[in-house]
Amino acid sequence: MQSHPYGAHEVIELHEVLNSAVDVINTAHLYVPYIRDPQLAQMVHHQLQFMQGEYNGLVFTIQGLGAGELLPYRPMRNHSAAMATVAQPQHGHWTEPHYAAQMDDRDVASALLGMHKNGAKLKMAAALEAGHPQIRDLLLQGSVNCAKQAYEVWGYMQQRGYYTWAAMPDETNSELLRGYQPIRSQTESGLGQETTSPMPAPPAASLMKEPVNGARVAPPDPNQNLTPVNAAPVFSPPPYRQDANSIMEDTSLATDALQTQGIDTPDTLSQQQSDGRQTRSRKKNMNSDSLLGQ
Repeated sequence: MQSHPYGAHEVIELHEVLNSAVDVINTAHLYVPYIRDPQLAQMVHHQLQFMQGEYNGLVFTIQGLGAGELLPYRPMRNHSAAMATVAQPQHGHWTEPHYAAQMDDRDVASALLGMHKNGAKLKMAAALEAGHPQIRDLLLQGSVNCAKQAYEVWGYMQQRGYYTWAAMPDETNSELLRGYQPIRSQTESGLGQETTSPMPAPPAASLMKEPVNGARVAPPDPNQNLTPVNAAPVFSPPPYRQDANSIMEDTSLATDALQTQGIDTPDTLSQQQSDGRQTRSRKKNMNSDSLLGQ
């Protein structure tokens, strides 16, 4: 056998796939003597030939003797039209284990259906572990082939009434599926278009308040008593402007009261201090001028 750079997972998965393929072929041969329907016998013969060729293609590719390609499965032509007819289950036909002498067409078809379904799952799982590109493609194609063969067997069982077709009411189907809608493009949904509509107001719990003069300010802390006396009202956010105006009104009232009582207000004291500084400045300048003349 020619050596290939396969990983450990690939080798194990290939071993499982090939061993399962041998079991399916052998089991199908065991069921052939119990087939009574010529249509089922023709379909099983057609599928057995394909499964044997697919198995040989896998073995040849792994050993470096094949082209590394599997052909897609094609159902029988005279059987494809029969799959469109759905028959009612046969009355009095019960699904139960049978002895070898009791095997019938339904048992054979149901066994084939189960084997193809398991083969599709096994080969798909193996393909997900394959790192070699050729082996990965072979396993993917093998999984699709098993799914097509399973669909062919299911169509035959539907035609003969061997497979119970259970359906929910149309109202239930609509209730389960109506909520799924196609994804619209950005143009259709309006995400890629400019809009001139005003932006919605931020929620009350927003971390940032409305911008003031182009600046964003943080909201006041409710647990802190803020008195921004030194802040100019025009630069203060709306909650602060009301506090500043009330403080200015209180200050003007206090000033009027002090002037009524004959007490110097802060503005008067400031004016007196300013006049005193100007007087001292003039005296100093006069002294300096007298010194310059000596």
